[in-house]
Amino acid sequence: MTLEKTGAIDIKLAAKLADMSVEELIALNPAHNRPVIPARQSPNLVLPADRVEIFLANLENHDKPLTSWQTYTLKAGDKLDRIAARSGITLARLKVVNGIGARERVGPGKQILVPVKGSRAGAERLPAVFKPPAAPEPRVRTIAYTVKKGDTLPAIAQRHRVSADDLRRWNKIGRLAAGQKLSIQITEAAPAPAVAPKRAVAPKRAVKGKGAKQTARAVAKTKAAPRPKQKTRP
Repeated sequence: MTLEKTGAIDIKLAAKLADMSVEELIALNPAHNRPVIPARQSPNLVLPADRVEIFLANLENHDKPLTSWQTYTLKAGDKLDRIAARSGITLARLKVVNGIGARERVGPGKQILVPVKGSRAGAERLPAVFKPPAAPEPRVRTIAYTVKKGDTLPAIAQRHRVSADDLRRWNKIGRLAAGQKLSIQITEAAPAPAVAPKRAVAPKRAVKGKGAKQTARAVAKTKAAPRPKQKTRP
């Protein structure tokens, strides 16, 4: 059975509300491979038929925030190590959670997940089956810029959303002069993958959670999702 939700929720909390293990929940929802399930990107949550009513009842009685993570949009001059430090999470863990590769460069406009201030999300253990999301390879194109009278290196860097150090690395820059040509590498985000059209569903019933002001709507499928089998220990 599928639940259509309109609010973000931590994957660990969703499993707890459904009285399931995180591993069981992720097995039914392999696309939910981050600590938090975003509302707009992942509106559906698949649960075993016998867990739906438990989930909805627990959700209605839950009076605390549904997520301990929040989205942060990088600004010009932001550094991941500084963001990690003020968010109470290690740089390595921040990169894992957001699927940022060791050599990947991120810039202004990119959205990342960071722990909510005061939460312990940054120190909590990730599920064993957790896999960071695959990040699409960014496209880089090189443009030529002609220095104008009054230009400064920091101003040119800010205008093109790069750093002054980048400009020095890409060009042999001594003293800037009007008419000088500079090579600037512009990183463009890879196009988002195509999203399959949604199938029509039966009318939904809404249940509001107390305090969090979230809504979950149960949508019956033709077949209920089977509950994953737990591994037996020898």
